[in-house]
Amino acid sequence: MVFQKIIFFLEKNVVLKWCHFRGAYQFKETL
Repeated sequence: MVFQKIIFFLEKNVVLKWCHFRGAYQFKETL
C-alpha cells in the first residue's frame, strides 16, 4: 500500500516536471 503511494507520487512528480519542461521549451520556441 505504502509502496504504491510512493510510486504514484513519483510518477505524478515526473509528469509535472515533464509538463513544466515542455511548457518552458514551447514558450521559448514561441519567442
